[in-house]
Amino acid sequence: MVWVYDTLAAEIMPEKRFIRLQSDASVTIPGLAQGQYRVEYWDTFEGVVVERQNVTADAAGLRLSLPEFRIDIAAKIISREERQ
Repeated sequence: MVWVYDTLAAEIMPEKRFIRLQSDASVTIPGLAQGQYRVEYWDTFEGVVVERQNVTADAAGLRLSLPEFRIDIAAKIISREERQ
């Protein structure tokens, strides 16, 4: 599980109309075994999956290209072995 959030929004909890849209964000997670993973991105307010991706970890780690979000987004990373 991964949780990514806009630090400014988390600090001041602005009115909804002032919340920034985060786009083109990515994160790299080092230390995972190389191979295929399935990622589910979750809207933490609604409790629903908003996007799914199949991604590949290499020697540098697992790079996640995050979907657009406001305030925060969670990701559940599932290895190929867990899916079987």
